[in-house]
Amino acid sequence: MSPPTEVPETKDIPKWKSFGPDGVIYITEGKARIKFPAENEVFYNPVQEFNRDMSIAAITAWSKIFLKEKVERSKNTLGPKDSSVAAPATTPAASKDASESTPAAPQLPPIVNGYVDSHKIISPDSLEDVDLDSAEYKEGRFTILEALSATGLRAIRYAKDIKGIKSIIANDLLEDAVHAIKENVKANEVEETVVPNLGDANAVMYKAIESKFDVIDLDPYGSASPFLDNAVQSVSDGGLLCITCTDMAVLAGSQPDACWAKYGGMSIPNTAYCHEMGLRILLHAVQSSAARYKRCIEPLASLSIDFYVRIFVRVNTSPKLVKKAAGKSSLVYNCTGCRSFVTQPLGKSPQNGDGNKIGPVCGPAVGSACEHCNKRFHIGGPFYNGPIHNPEFIARMIKEVNTAPAGKYGTKARMLGMLTVVSEELPVPFYYECSALAATVRTNTPRLLEVVSALLNMNYKVSMTHAAVNCFKTNAPGWAIWDMMRKLVELHPVVLTNFAKDAPGQVILAKESKSEVSFEKHPLANPPSRQIKLVRYQENPTKNWGPMARAGKKADRKEGKESNKKEAKGQKRKLPADTEGESTLQPSSETALTANASGANKIPKTQADSV
Repeated sequence: MSPPTEVPETKDIPKWKSFGPDGVIYITEGKARIKFPAENEVFYNPVQEFNRDMSIAAITAWSKIFLKEKVERSKNTLGPKDSSVAAPATTPAASKDASESTPAAPQLPPIVNGYVDSHKIISPDSLEDVDLDSAEYKEGRFTILEALSATGLRAIRYAKDIKGIKSIIANDLLEDAVHAIKENVKANEVEETVVPNLGDANAVMYKAIESKFDVIDLDPYGSASPFLDNAVQSVSDGGLLCITCTDMAVLAGSQPDACWAKYGGMSIPNTAYCHEMGLRILLHAVQSSAARYKRCIEPLASLSIDFYVRIFVRVNTSPKLVKKAAGKSSLVYNCTGCRSFVTQPLGKSPQNGDGNKIGPVCGPAVGSACEHCNKRFHIGGPFYNGPIHNPEFIARMIKEVNTAPAGKYGTKARMLGMLTVVSEELPVPFYYECSALAATVRTNTPRLLEVVSALLNMNYKVSMTHAAVNCFKTNAPGWAIWDMMRKLVELHPVVLTNFAKDAPGQVILAKESKSEVSFEKHPLANPPSRQIKLVRYQENPTKNWGPMARAGKKADRKEGKESNKKEAKGQKRKLPADTEGESTLQPSSETALTANASGANKIPKTQADSV
């Protein structure tokens, strides 16, 4: 590869782009430099650098847990792995005690308002570091499958930035893409680690059901649902699934029918918590696929980012825990009037049982009408109702980002901001939006600090959410939320004649409050992420940013232009085939070589398409 010509950054030439003397474009990200043939006019989306940075930090954090467990089992300090119990991420103190005494039966965390109250914040500095360069970890290596690799940018970054990797399979369906991967792998001198592979992603995973990969990364253009079944079978015990879905119109509520078809859950349109609902529906889909093969999942980090969701899930074989999956699945009743919500688990442990069996629950959890505004409900789900983040894992990610050498993570400031907010989140499902609550009772939107203080003063737990700004999570029941809003209206009166007859706000304000509410500032109302002014919520990085369209070859683009001209003249044109019922030949959200840019009803030409 000829050395690229460095040019100063301008409005038209960003810092990640350079031009070589042989007429090619070079993209530089981290330690990787990728060659793109100029005639294909393949674009690169710099917004997705955050996705890759997060993935490197997540795999690094997971690898220290995974390899430490592997080494300890080989020393017989942990004994043979119990396939009936999933191996959770252990704290240093727990690991030390395990070799000194017989572990006691696990103490179940308390139940608060129907949910497991397991919220805790772990300091990254309290975690024992694992030196993967030490002699004892030399033999313990792990394998990675990047199922939808495109040009191999992600695989190359993994090879250069993550320690302990034995091999990475960089797979793609298209020969041109695999050829580009080979060139880029050679140019970046990672041939010993990255192995280019030509094949269908599902076929590659199915063939590895016996041998298994330790990490499987799925980053398609659109939905990952066609790949979930094979992914949960071909990942090793204690292994990691890294899954991206960019079809947020489906997961976040505007297409509930498509959501049911792809993920087996109904999303609810126009809910404030739609992004977390999408995350939990995706986790439920992964859990359902895994349960068919006597496997269970442990979400380590579940992130709503920009125009997509990204989850990091650990998988273990555990027939006992599989039976408890129903208890981790819930429906949600969302009021069509005041937007209050109540969740209903699908299973529970009998009171006189040993906790190893799950039985049906009595329901419904609500009456025929909302207790607050007398309107009816929409029902959504099922969704995963357990914690969607592992506190120790998040702390390890924060430590990894903080201690990384300069330049390793180009989006370090944003990573620390999001991970810190995630570490503060309560594990309860869903959140409320301050402006939506205020709109219901026709008052000014309260400051988030006031809302948090009021709930803390009522002895409830409350936190921010990484998924949306000006929103909060709490274990407070719905009536406590509306007591708070009634108090707010009392302090800032509204004109009741502005309400329509039997409007939700009018009905709510007519009710008596059950509790005393104080908006006096609580000492714990300001979270650490806010006090130290971290970048908690990203502003739009560029004009017209987003997932972008699929890139294409010149012939495809020319055909697309002609088609656009016809459309401008009022002629009809077929819609793209990738919105509904797409093929399992799924393109990647990474980068692109070829695709059908014309919008004709054709199967996408590659599994690796665009960022």
